Amino acid sequence: MDKINRTLINSFIAKRQSAGLAARTVNLEVTVLRNVLNKAIDDKWLTQLPTENLRPLKTTTRKRNFTTSAEIERLCHLALQPIYHEGRLAPPGEEGEPLQNGQQFADYIRLMTYCGARLAETLRLCWKDVNWEKRQLTIGAEGDAKNRKWRVVDFNPDLEALLKEMLHRRVPDSEWLFPSPRHREEDRPAKTFRESLILARTAANLPAFGFHDCRHHFISQCVMAGIDYMTIARWVGHQDGGILIGKVYGHLSNEHAQKQAGRLDLSSTVTNRVNETASKNRENICQKSN
Repeated sequence: MDKINRTLINSFIAKRQSAGLAARTVNLEVTVLRNVLNKAIDDKWLTQLPTENLRPLKTTTRKRNFTTSAEIERLCHLALQPIYHEGRLAPPGEEGEPLQNGQQFADYIRLMTYCGARLAETLRLCWKDVNWEKRQLTIGAEGDAKNRKWRVVDFNPDLEALLKEMLHRRVPDSEWLFPSPRHREEDRPAKTFRESLILARTAANLPAFGFHDCRHHFISQCVMAGIDYMTIARWVGHQDGGILIGKVYGHLSNEHAQKQAGRLDLSSTVTNRVNETASKNRENICQKSN
């Protein structure tokens, strides 16, 4: 173990970069390596940490694109159209068919958009996680959320309406909201909708759209609706009380920003403050006179 040195680590970093990995990903891998090496030092396998004083690679924060509700709806709509053939878009004049799991895929996209759940968390949702009486959806009830903590999302009108629609389409012999196509052999959730996503986003001309954009859309819409950051953080499973949301989700739509700017009347604000100050001054003078 003592043969592990800075040269080997730098070689590893260079190799990962040449493979096309982002600087942030490489930094995360080095962090994992550092944790392992710290354990090796604790166990006396190493006497010195090879990653000591190793500077992380410079990263550039990617600007998050704001996917509109109309774009997401177009994606879901096209998943149900007869425009696909054998795992590709059908060329003009060729008879096509909807995606085989088009309805399930559309429900999956909409559900993440309406509740902010992560892709894996959404796949593991069961019908017992839906509390119709309290109008709440529990995410990560089995402790399988990202931070191992379950959370509750209160129904909003779109979320409640979608869940009711899905309930009418529920597969009767499965506990999962998104059961595997082979659930009759063993009742388990679907593994992924990635192939459907690639086809649908191509048809919708949204080449950069990913599942996680649904979560970003939900948080952005909550911010634009004026919901406090602490409540949003509780819904999406952030443990920082909304600090990250305040830092990251400043990429709101231009229309929203313009509406907010229109509400700001600086002249009246200044006038009010001047009047308030003058009024207080008069009160002080009167009190001194008395």
